[in-house]
Amino acid sequence: MADYLSKLDDLLRQRVDELSEQIRGTHNPEAKVPPMPMLLQIALKNEWETALLTSHWVTDEKDADLRIELSRLAGDEAKHFQLIEKRLNELGAEKNTAALDEKSPLFDFLMRQNDTFDRVVSGPYTREALAVTRNVVFLEHCKSVDDFETIALYDEIQNDEGFHHRVGRKYLERLITCDADFDRARDKMYETLQVVDDIQEMIVMNKGVCRIPGC
Repeated sequence: MADYLSKLDDLLRQRVDELSEQIRGTHNPEAKVPPMPMLLQIALKNEWETALLTSHWVTDEKDADLRIELSRLAGDEAKHFQLIEKRLNELGAEKNTAALDEKSPLFDFLMRQNDTFDRVVSGPYTREALAVTRNVVFLEHCKSVDDFETIALYDEIQNDEGFHHRVGRKYLERLITCDADFDRARDKMYETLQVVDDIQEMIVMNKGVCRIPGC
């Protein structure tokens, strides 16, 4: 229902805005922006994991319409991977194959989401909304260093990520029909963002890395 979804949107935006300050490195004066090849290596891993995750969901998703949507999303993430790899090669670097096989806590968390409701909330709705925000911050950095080629690349990626979030939102309009549904969606959204928050804090504390792009 529209009212439920609007309330969920407001809660999501508030939390994502808070996380965006971490992504910028605002809370840690020691945080540094890595060289562009390193940032793109991280982006490559994000795209890799999202493509694998979404492809896995396609194989056992019970909602036939969502299964088709997830197939489209998996294809988009694979396309992003190839575009980022091409840009990485242009900068004289190659993908780190070993790093791709190291699964992140977020990947493990999302792989445990087994039903349609939890998948829609945690994946297309929440993770993709955060990806859009992370890419906004990353694009700010690209513009500050006049990296016009990467800007053009991420303008294209952003169009897809915005679409992915809208897919999640479209399904939640159908899935959230009562207070209990809203509470479940809110709790799953916060649970997903807490995993992301833990990862971001770990990266900033251990490596002092900020302005990492999304997936």
